Amino acid sequence: MSHIIIGTAGHIDHGKTALVRALTGMDPDRLKEEKERQITIDLGFAFLGDKAAIIDVPGHERFIKNMVAGVATIDMVLFVVAADDGVMPQTKEHLDILRLLDVKHGIIVLTKADIVDEEWLELVTADVQELMIGTFLENAPVFVVDSLSGRGIEELKSAILHTIEALPGKVNRGMFRLPIDRVFTIKGFGTVVTGTVLSGTAQAESVLEIQPQGIKVKVRGVQSHEHTVAQVQIGDRAALNLQGVEVSDLKRGDVLGDLGYFYPSNLLDGRMMLLSTAEPFAHRTRVRVHLGTQEVIGRVILIDRDVLNPGEEALVRLRLEAKCVAARKDPFVVRQYSPQITIGGGVILDPLPPERRKRFDKGVIEWMKVLDQGDPEALIMDCLRLSPQSEIPYGGLLSLTGSTREKLNHYLDNIIDQGKIIRIGSGDRAFFIHSDRLSNSLNIMMEKVKNHHQSNPLLPGVSREELRTKCNQLFSKSLCEVIIEELLTKGQLVSDGHWIRTSDFEIRLSSAQEQSITQIEEMLRSANFQTPRIEEISNRLNLSPDETKELVSIMVSTGKIVRVGPDLLFLNEQIFKAKQLLNENFQTHPEITVGEVSGLLGSTRKYVVPLLEYFDREGFTERREDVRIKKA
Repeated sequence: MSHIIIGTAGHIDHGKTALVRALTGMDPDRLKEEKERQITIDLGFAFLGDKAAIIDVPGHERFIKNMVAGVATIDMVLFVVAADDGVMPQTKEHLDILRLLDVKHGIIVLTKADIVDEEWLELVTADVQELMIGTFLENAPVFVVDSLSGRGIEELKSAILHTIEALPGKVNRGMFRLPIDRVFTIKGFGTVVTGTVLSGTAQAESVLEIQPQGIKVKVRGVQSHEHTVAQVQIGDRAALNLQGVEVSDLKRGDVLGDLGYFYPSNLLDGRMMLLSTAEPFAHRTRVRVHLGTQEVIGRVILIDRDVLNPGEEALVRLRLEAKCVAARKDPFVVRQYSPQITIGGGVILDPLPPERRKRFDKGVIEWMKVLDQGDPEALIMDCLRLSPQSEIPYGGLLSLTGSTREKLNHYLDNIIDQGKIIRIGSGDRAFFIHSDRLSNSLNIMMEKVKNHHQSNPLLPGVSREELRTKCNQLFSKSLCEVIIEELLTKGQLVSDGHWIRTSDFEIRLSSAQEQSITQIEEMLRSANFQTPRIEEISNRLNLSPDETKELVSIMVSTGKIVRVGPDLLFLNEQIFKAKQLLNENFQTHPEITVGEVSGLLGSTRKYVVPLLEYFDREGFTERREDVRIKKA
């Protein structure tokens, strides 16, 4: 069963820590400074039976970033207001943060009830309930307690346990993910990290990855609720003992996850809402972004407007000054850079967007709105229809949809059966393309080959590598190969050795060119193995150097001649004859010198040395000091 994570929230000195102590019998304050100053500075943790963990957060405005890290992973909140003080500044800011993080369940707790009279208590209760109008706590139960005397504690505890039984189950995406909120060392064990498991499971011997550093680690052991367990799962407050990393390499805000699922980025695209109490927000404003357990400085790029007004929402790009890890639909909070007050927040829509995206671009805006929709099959279809890349890998769809593996596989199988999308490859290495975009991609590839023929009418085609280069801005290397093979299968393209051409393409030479090619062939053949150089060919045929080079290129590309060296040519039939003569020699003599090859071919070192070097490169012969042997 998944554990429930309960967070506290409320103004400083409103009794959150004392309340946790009264409910659990555990002191969540662990730092020496906290105990001396009687103030919560960092996150504290306690356990309510076997089903729930309570995260105690700081209330002081100086430690809001720690508070956000604590409530980023909670299932419900104990919203604390001291009966003697009533609603205070951090009361309101904590409520804003909880709303922005989309917390949906909670209980209101009025503490320090024994030090006020009933009339005052009624006024504070009414004030708190008025504050909650229009929020997720509008209809939340209100409990009046005193942590010192124990008044109302048992009733509150009973209500908490009843509430957590009724909470909806967590959606498990399948892969392990834990935002780290504490890092420390235990003598004899080494590095330990703690956090709330957002999805998946981990156990001893699991190999995981720390992001954004990309550090691979091995789990030595796991604990949940301070007990050693076989595995930790979604919802658990977990401690993992890691091998392969030092404490100094880690920090709060890092993410521990399965290998190959989460990728760091300093660009995140999303939807942001500005609080109604904030000032108008300008494009490129520098802010503090809270995502999971991490705080990072960055700028907010407004995609669809120049100014975001209070109470409005906008599509935004977060350009961060440090890399972090996110998934689609992760909530984030935005606070002013200075003074540090909460002004807004929202959800991540694209955790790995392209580097460049134009503001006010209709295609970009449509794409981001697609990512904001809820229908998973429609989302998959629109992602594949509108994504900047023609195809999306399986891991990319996991990230963009936020689905579990099981659900994503179900959606994909259903859409593929309808013929709407194409799967290429299998398992985690598969990628997917919209059937319309594949058809369009085939047409684009054909146009690329035809354009090459028009620009190079005397070449027999285009090489695969050059064709991939021509398309690298449109398709990945993998998709390019798939498109080429599909066109070859359909017969629209033809592979001819090194070259790829359209099925109807032919090199069309003038009669003069054909005559010159015949003359070159005769010149090379009659010269035996002392063939003329290109300059000599030009002079003898009265051709310009450029004309000769063009004719030679045609003859090389069509396989009539072989370029042995930069300026040394042999007919293909001469290469075959030379290999035949060398093979006959190797049957009786395993070694042969350059001089012996010269005599065998009736040539000189000037021609034989480049020819033998060509044979070495081709793997026909192998040089050993001053002799050649046949390569096995």
